[in-house]
Amino acid sequence: MAIPHEAAASPRQAQSPQALADAVQDALGACAWRSLTATAVAALAVGAVDHARALPKVSTGRPGPSRSRLLRPASRDDERVGALVFDLGPGRRWRGLTLREVARRLVLALGAAEERSLWFDLELTWLLDPPA
Repeated sequence: MAIPHEAAASPRQAQSPQALADAVQDALGACAWRSLTATAVAALAVGAVDHARALPKVSTGRPGPSRSRLLRPASRDDERVGALVFDLGPGRRWRGLTLREVARRLVLALGAAEERSLWFDLELTWLLDPPA
């Protein structure tokens, strides 16, 4: 039985973790990121990743222009922001890391949170719609 093609289910063009870390680094580097709360840093990181994913790639593999303007952070209610706040928790000492390392860790944590969410949705579907 073939699975029907749905636009929502079609794969999105994936940016490399390096390109996403560049976007997060650019967003956080535009402000005094060490003085921000974990929630503000997480919201900026999610906003930067969403923005980078929405931009077309240029020949360098990095997202297109707009690096100089400030990005709108994601909503604090976004579950991905909450997952990153947990990752930046009080005992993590993230303020002592370099901007590059914080950006890299945020992108990895965001990818893990999104993967957990996808698995949760899939398992919930299996529970609610068991095979015939």
